[in-house]
Amino acid sequence: MGLTLTNKKNLKKEAKINQIFDGIKLHLNESINSVDQSHTFFKIGLEDDLVKYINKYSENPLTLLAHTFNGHIDSINQILLDIVQKFFISHSRNVYKIFQSNESGNYLHFYIILKEDTLIKRRPYFSFLNDYDNELISNQFPILFEFISQKKEDEIKKVKEIKLENEESVKKG
Repeated sequence: MGLTLTNKKNLKKEAKINQIFDGIKLHLNESINSVDQSHTFFKIGLEDDLVKYINKYSENPLTLLAHTFNGHIDSINQILLDIVQKFFISHSRNVYKIFQSNESGNYLHFYIILKEDTLIKRRPYFSFLNDYDNELISNQFPILFEFISQKKEDEIKKVKEIKLENEESVKKG
């Protein structure tokens, strides 16, 4: 692992990274304590959820691999959905409605209805997708934006409407 000297000028970013490290350490410590407890239970003949989980999948490790893989896909999709939703919130001034068209699979598809649909108003969405397409993850987890008019809203296959309010704006409003 290579080490580099970081620039200390961006203290906010450094504080945020330190918070992330603290959160990771806390999560790992909780996980280690849970594993230790389960191991102790196992040694005295008791089974908790972790012991049952290990027993179940120790017989067929491929099933564990498949379930783990599917769980990771769901987690990645949820993280991407959160990122896209925050992007939508930050650009909600010109949005009439946004719908997600799928809830499963390894891609996210959104219908966007702008209040004023012009190329200039679409530019931030194209920029977001261009930036995302430069990331390796975009090959396995594509994100698609499709602009439609208000007249076509009833014709599209939609799973859910994306909320365009964050908690702060709801509390203030």
